[in-house]
Amino acid sequence: MSLVTRSRKALTTALALAFVAVIATAAPTMAASPSHGVSATCRYKTVNLNGGTGFELNRIVVQPPTTLFGHFPNQTVGYRVIVQRSYPNNDGPTPHDKWVGVFKSKIQTSVASPDQAGVFTPIRAGIDYVAGVDLFPYGYRSWFRTIVKFYRFDADGSVESHGRHKVPHFQAYRDGNPIHIQYGICDGAWVDPLSGPPQPL
Repeated sequence: MSLVTRSRKALTTALALAFVAVIATAAPTMAASPSHGVSATCRYKTVNLNGGTGFELNRIVVQPPTTLFGHFPNQTVGYRVIVQRSYPNNDGPTPHDKWVGVFKSKIQTSVASPDQAGVFTPIRAGIDYVAGVDLFPYGYRSWFRTIVKFYRFDADGSVESHGRHKVPHFQAYRDGNPIHIQYGICDGAWVDPLSGPPQPL
């Protein structure tokens, strides 16, 4: 093997190793989905809805992020929950395309590192109702959607980065028992079909 051939082979090997080193350095410590592992449930309770029995949304429970890592060691990270209401039939107090905030949690924080995700607790959003309005099918139909925001903070407390995730589906529970999956939103109050219409207010 000539000196030129050996030099070319050595150069090729060196470039290949350098490329692998760059890729390894550029790769994130651990990949995370945009949701950072959050999930949510719609919690309904059976109630007397103005003379008819039914169920209404009592709260939305968001399970915390599990893959919200820090960008540097001992970084403060956090999340918060926002719940918004809309009336999809365009006959409620607000237009169907308008989402109005009904709940905003405080930012819950934790300490994270590139190899250690923050540890959080669930956030429970209580739902309040407008009497005689949020009652389907005898009142207006109401929808509730949930937005989760994520934060990473610099040492001086300023926001280093942030993200936003709209919860795509919810496990619904009635009186503690699972009933079905709801996609995109949690429905408001409903009257059971066999209970008869509610009495006038």
